[in-house]
Amino acid sequence: MSKDESIELSVYSLTGQQLMNETFILITGLNKLTTSLSSLPSGVYELRVVGDDVNEVKRIIKNN
Repeated sequence: MSKDESIELSVYSLTGQQLMNETFILITGLNKLTTSLSSLPSGVYELRVVGDDVNEVKRIIKNN
């Protein structure tokens, strides 16, 4: 990444319902993103990160 970039982090249920959405501004270098999943019950979710240079989908398991 050679310039600041905006990315969108979204959490979806396995049925495709968007449950959370946050936008972050990344700066050149190392970035650490944090968000809270405390409002979600235990279960399996899809975490999607989309930006100019990234398009990633990961399944996550949340245990209370």
